[in-house]
Amino acid sequence: MTASSEGLRTPAEKEFRSYTVSTLLMLIAPAVMAFYYYRWRALGLLAVSILTAVLCDALGTALMRRRPGIDTVYAALTGAMIALLLPASAPYWLPAAGSAFAIVAAKLPFGSAQKTPFVPAAAGIAFLCVCWPELVFTYPAVAMEQPGQVLVTGSKDFVEGASFASMLRVHNSISGNILSYFNAVIGKVPGPMGATCMLVMFGVAIAFFMFHSSLWLSSAGFVAVCSVCSVLFPRILTGRKLSLTMEISAGMLVFTALFLLPNPATLPKTHLQRLIYGMAAGALCMLLRYFGAYEEGACFAVLLMNAAWPMVESMMRDRQGKKLPPAASQLENGGGTHA
Repeated sequence: MTASSEGLRTPAEKEFRSYTVSTLLMLIAPAVMAFYYYRWRALGLLAVSILTAVLCDALGTALMRRRPGIDTVYAALTGAMIALLLPASAPYWLPAAGSAFAIVAAKLPFGSAQKTPFVPAAAGIAFLCVCWPELVFTYPAVAMEQPGQVLVTGSKDFVEGASFASMLRVHNSISGNILSYFNAVIGKVPGPMGATCMLVMFGVAIAFFMFHSSLWLSSAGFVAVCSVCSVLFPRILTGRKLSLTMEISAGMLVFTALFLLPNPATLPKTHLQRLIYGMAAGALCMLLRYFGAYEEGACFAVLLMNAAWPMVESMMRDRQGKKLPPAASQLENGGGTHA
């Protein structure tokens, strides 16, 4: 009798299921902040994105005659992440297009969610960045006096705000007063509607560490390298502290570290490799921010690491095999003499 017929799951399946459910629950916090600043517009974008992802996954699963299982929840998670990484002024078709691409192109062709070589949400956001950058990187100004009054990008009376990422790209800085730091902490800055509140991101990071300490290593490496780069190579002239604040608070960086990068399906297996994986992704993210075509490179860094890491692992195994004595190499590969 197989493990599946007994209702049992492998450790990898249990880890993936736990990650999917807990991450979807943790997304409630940034979704609440998005609702606080943008009201029903934020919920509408979330609903469209999640519904599109779930429907595409259900249709594709049915056509391929597969059992949905945890994939339905993972599709909802993918749709939620894509919506929260977009501006609240995005037209409703934009998150739908991103979610459809994520599921149809980055998940379904590879089977279940546990077998995808790329993080579907990162693929969906990258697709939107390449096709419609003017919609993805144009953010509405945050108005506390009239929260929720968000118009679609490009419409009459639309008020565009300057995001930290766009300011850094042209080497502009915020003022160094306490109000500027406070606004960065509470998310009262233009940016992706679910990724600007650093206070919420800090709370999510604590929860993530408590429930998934092994996955958290990749996130820690990612943020650490991005922080070091922002201090050593600032893009503004007003000080390293402001550079660190703006780089970490800008765009999708922290959201990517917590929600996109630590995907068990694409992460290495050992703790040390996960830390190295996250650090390499952080270095790629900053390189893309400094020299890339777009103001944000976090999602592209995740996809590049998804593509490159299997080759890195293969080279590491080959190098390790060459260091082993012939007898040890035979035993590691399942060979050896038989009595």
